[in-house]
Amino acid sequence: MAAMNRNNVRQQGFSLLELIVVITIVALLTGGGLHSWLAYRQALLLEQHARHLLAFMARIQANANWHNQTESLWFKSAVDNWCLGNGAEPAACPPESAFVFTRAAQDAAIVDATSERLVFYGLRNAAQAGHLTLSNPAGRVRLVISARGRLRLCSESRPVQGISLC
Repeated sequence: MAAMNRNNVRQQGFSLLELIVVITIVALLTGGGLHSWLAYRQALLLEQHARHLLAFMARIQANANWHNQTESLWFKSAVDNWCLGNGAEPAACPPESAFVFTRAAQDAAIVDATSERLVFYGLRNAAQAGHLTLSNPAGRVRLVISARGRLRLCSESRPVQGISLC
């Protein structure tokens, strides 16, 4: 019984070396997890903004087809945000509405477009062929508009959240 008490007296905690090793391992795992989570969050934001923009443009295209009239989309880019809209072009980005799509530039920015305006024709649901490219640190996603009016998304450099390569 006395030998048992001597072992319990010696084992009263962890050594400094053991604590440093555990803290180092936890710090490395946390750092790696944080980096992965931030990259995932950026990719998710890019994918969501691209799909919302695709839905907005599909709604404008359906409106042009329904009323059998030509609808023209303009886009503006500022320092802190960008917008894409239908109708009369304002001097600055207005608040988001049914005919204006607005996003913050730090989430995803329009980095490339084929022209200043994108046009949807009501006749046969056609469109002016072109593309818009959204970008953020996670990658670049291109919204492609074909002459027959097909809208699709593709990723330029690597797949982003299920969006295939161009």
